[in-house]
Amino acid sequence: MASSAISTPSRSRKQVITFDDDDDEEEDDNNDDEDDSNSSQKKQKGKPFGKKDKKEIEQRYSFLVDVKDGNGNKKGSPDYDPRTLQIPASCLTKFSPFERQFWDIKSKYYDTVVFFKKGKFYELYENDADIGHQILHLKMTDRVNMRMVGVPESAFTHWASKLINLGYKVAKVDQMETSIGMNKRQNEKGGRNKKDSIIQRELTSILTAGTLLDESMISDKTSTYLMAIKEDEYSNKYGVCFVDVSIGEFFLCSIDDDENRMQFETLLLQMMPKEVVYEKGAISAKTMSIMKRVLATVKPVMNARLSLEYWDPSETLNRVNDSCGRIPESLKEMKNETLLICSLGGCLSYLSDIKIAQQVLEQGRFKRFNSLDVGNSLILDGQCLVNLEIFNNSTDGTTEGTLFKLMDRCVTSFGKRLFRQWICRPLANKERIVDRQRAIEHLRDNPDHLQKVISILTKIPDLERMLARIRAGSSKIADLISVLNHFEAIHSKLEEFEKKMEDFEQEQINGNYSGYPNLLRYITTIKESFKVEQDKIIPSKGLFKEFDECQKKIQQIEQSLEEHLTEQKTYFSCRNIEFKHMGKEIYQIEVPVSALNRAKLPKNYQLKSKTKAACRYHTPFIIETLPSLLEERDELEVLSKEVSKKIQANFSVYFNHFSKAVQRLAQLDCLLSLFKVSCQSGIQMCRPIFVSKIPTNNGGFLDVRDMRHPCIYSKAGDDFIPNDLSLNVENSPPSILVLTGPNMGGKSTLLRQACILVIMAQMGCFVSASSCEMSIVDRIFTRLGANDNILAGQSTFMVELQETCSVLKYATNRSLVILDELGRGTSTFDGYSIAYSVLNYITKNLKSLCIFATHYQSLAMEPSIRNEISTGYMTCQVDEEEKRVIFLYKLAKGICQKSYGLHVAAMAGLPKEIVAKAEKKSEQMEKESVLVSYIHGTIHRSEMVKKIITAFKNKDHSDLKILSDTLKKLDLNNNIPDQ
Repeated sequence: MASSAISTPSRSRKQVITFDDDDDEEEDDNNDDEDDSNSSQKKQKGKPFGKKDKKEIEQRYSFLVDVKDGNGNKKGSPDYDPRTLQIPASCLTKFSPFERQFWDIKSKYYDTVVFFKKGKFYELYENDADIGHQILHLKMTDRVNMRMVGVPESAFTHWASKLINLGYKVAKVDQMETSIGMNKRQNEKGGRNKKDSIIQRELTSILTAGTLLDESMISDKTSTYLMAIKEDEYSNKYGVCFVDVSIGEFFLCSIDDDENRMQFETLLLQMMPKEVVYEKGAISAKTMSIMKRVLATVKPVMNARLSLEYWDPSETLNRVNDSCGRIPESLKEMKNETLLICSLGGCLSYLSDIKIAQQVLEQGRFKRFNSLDVGNSLILDGQCLVNLEIFNNSTDGTTEGTLFKLMDRCVTSFGKRLFRQWICRPLANKERIVDRQRAIEHLRDNPDHLQKVISILTKIPDLERMLARIRAGSSKIADLISVLNHFEAIHSKLEEFEKKMEDFEQEQINGNYSGYPNLLRYITTIKESFKVEQDKIIPSKGLFKEFDECQKKIQQIEQSLEEHLTEQKTYFSCRNIEFKHMGKEIYQIEVPVSALNRAKLPKNYQLKSKTKAACRYHTPFIIETLPSLLEERDELEVLSKEVSKKIQANFSVYFNHFSKAVQRLAQLDCLLSLFKVSCQSGIQMCRPIFVSKIPTNNGGFLDVRDMRHPCIYSKAGDDFIPNDLSLNVENSPPSILVLTGPNMGGKSTLLRQACILVIMAQMGCFVSASSCEMSIVDRIFTRLGANDNILAGQSTFMVELQETCSVLKYATNRSLVILDELGRGTSTFDGYSIAYSVLNYITKNLKSLCIFATHYQSLAMEPSIRNEISTGYMTCQVDEEEKRVIFLYKLAKGICQKSYGLHVAAMAGLPKEIVAKAEKKSEQMEKESVLVSYIHGTIHRSEMVKKIITAFKNKDHSDLKILSDTLKKLDLNNNIPDQ
């Protein structure tokens, strides 16, 4: 993570700094702070430091040259905490009140860019100013004791977002009172003193990539997660807590993992957190390497926390109870899972530090999360999500060409978030799948219903996040009104929709429409509780007694001023006298010059401003009355904020009803997305038929005609070659297909599209084929194109064996297993042996649906399994003279005798002499391997006899010599075949 403590320069002895008054603020609203008038640091405006001054300023900021944390640990020390800064007492005594106020906050958040509110501006000082100058290109000024850059209050979100996107944490320090409030506070204390001579400011929020609440700062419509983990390295167990603060939901997960951390990796790929909290010194190197590798595309902010900052289960549950008023039932069920509750404690501790724990906890929404929802969903583990390019492609890590990009046609933000979960966890329940299919067909066959659904969902803002902010009491009143208006509009459209749905059985859309709550009475109740006048919120009479009293006082004072104005008109005999408000100088009585010539101006009138035509005054009455008016208005402003929170609290009483409505709308949006893919994608699609009765072997089956890869077909169009695929169909091929074919012949595409078809089918979507019958698949395993995992120190071969291990450990006869080129990462004999053994185990023991793609053609002829497998190959046409291969991408029954690797080499442009030499060597190695295979019993005796007879008939002495030499090398002369 970027850090202001690391990435910016400290003061050096060569710096020459000029400065003005320590608290020289902007005009108007920025002149509210007082400073230490006796400070020895004050100099004449614009005058640079002399020799003594440079030495003096170095002493003031010596703590920025030799940086130490709050505990005195030097930068670079193993125990150094970059979040804190030690400031010696000798330096503190030389600071002005404002400097002390700033450094008191900054020293606790040294790794955070602090935006300090001063009037209508947010200002950055010292190291933070360097960041603002160097990265944001803001103009630097040295007119105060500290280097400073500033941005207008209205532009805070813009500049803060830029820093957050670069990985910085941003702190927001706001003024907690106005100058009027400060004066009132000082008067109540009996006068001014040095300590109280500046406006009170407090750190109100810390903004980070994974904890943004303001929708205008959240660029991603999908969920943005903060993750906290607690690991027991020795048992491979984890407690994991995810929170999406924008909707106020915690997802908690306990993991009992294997050596490869498969479940943990799957969880990361499903959630892709933007920020990670972990316990410093208590996380394994393997876990850290997995996080760095899997999350490389999102580059999350990493927060190492001390053990003390990971609250224990008892403290964690107490904090939840204090904030929520109770421990939610969903959390009580998990209270004995120590690692899980500790991960929640680490998360809450962090949220507390950044000032949003209370807002998020008040919603009290805790859900158990299972990355592998066994029995309820089709399980797609992390490797499957990567290999099948579900969310990110393997080329550049973007979403281009991925299944998610193809299928996500949702129009609402909350729909998109739910749809990501749908694609992570396709259904494993036939009835629920069929419900979705029927809903798609209903929308297809009823265009008027379709248009009504579209009209309901179009142009809806992110109601889910807006509801969360309202419940947290941090919403603007305009957003509350917007939410109410949108739900009111949805209600009226749904009433029409409901009438049209009378002939349609509600269960056909699986409760996605049915169960939508009637919100009209709640909307009416909230709307009647307030009104907005001139952008100001006015509560209904009696709702907020203090507000009513304050408003009444203001009206009385304003009325007395109006009566005073009438008196002035009478005194000056002029109807044109009126009040003028000039900035802060309000209620100036403007008297025309002509009126002044007719009446004598009282001596105690104070001239405030004038023009050629008129003069403006404050009368003694106005001078006496105005402070009371300003105080009451200031009080009303404070009360208005409380009123806004009270109205939001009243709304929150009905939160569950509104939340349920959003869930129904999200489900409807996801169904609409499935409909668009199924019926409006321009691809030939069919409704999959799920058959409960399994034809053979009591296992799964798949029978597809004209299957296409939808992501490729959507771009290639009719140039894409469709294929049929049958696995374990009655009176047809067994459940295992050994697939051979030339390099680049389309084997990998066939493997992937079979998996994609199953995923889409079990999401309830139609699939890219002319017909499809299948059983419910419980899990998909993929071993495709393994690469080196350099960060984990693992070779290609190690990675592919780990993936294969997962298959052998977890696959069932209802699983779909995809294995591509198993064994190619090591020597031929070792690789072949492993490939054979794995294939044999799947055939004899697992009996899964399996496509086993290989260049070991002889695997398909192994005597022990060849009657229990089917064979297929990707066809091609070969021009031996030109050494060219034309790939037909069509699946045919049988075995491809060659991989045509040398033809591909020629097509790739390798020099002819190299290809020719390689061809001779290949022929020699092939003949040697045939003999060795026979001797080791891996090919049938008859195949070996044919080879020898052919050599004699052709008088091919070179072949005979190869056979003889190979025997000698292996010292196996006694094993020469009888023939």
